[in-house]
Amino acid sequence: PHSDPFKVTLTPGRYPVILSIAHIQNNNDRRVAYAMLCLNRQSPARWEIATSSNEDEDLSSLSEGEVFGYPVDSGTGCFMDTDAAQIIDDSISSAKTRAEDLTYQIECALKNNYSPTWDWANLCVDSSTQINVIAFHSGWGDGIYPTYFGYDAENKIVNVITVFF
Repeated sequence: PHSDPFKVTLTPGRYPVILSIAHIQNNNDRRVAYAMLCLNRQSPARWEIATSSNEDEDLSSLSEGEVFGYPVDSGTGCFMDTDAAQIIDDSISSAKTRAEDLTYQIECALKNNYSPTWDWANLCVDSSTQINVIAFHSGWGDGIYPTYFGYDAENKIVNVITVFF
């Protein structure tokens, strides 16, 4: 919840999230390779790296091979909007018990969908508005991971993808 939101604002709604799972044959391992938020079924005509509202993120300042991305801690990334982030942040500061802390609830929801080396969760953080968080394991764990917006031929965002290398 403490990350800066992306500069681009998406239309609020309910969208499917697809996790692409990489099967690493050498050790029979599986990892989340990328997470995709699907805004519609159109195929992207072009991709653009997402930047946050942090004014220091200027694409022209990147050297070859560098990316902007969101930070992952505890090996878990997620898709949420700023309202969900605020609800989670408020729950952290106001929780009287561990069970009232939404980060703990997300952790429990991840355990319910655990598969060796990866997991996912869809947790409603506000029952009155049905605001939810989609959380997932971040490939190889902690780090900074880039997100890309996929635009259709009419310059509308159709996909949001976070790549976990």
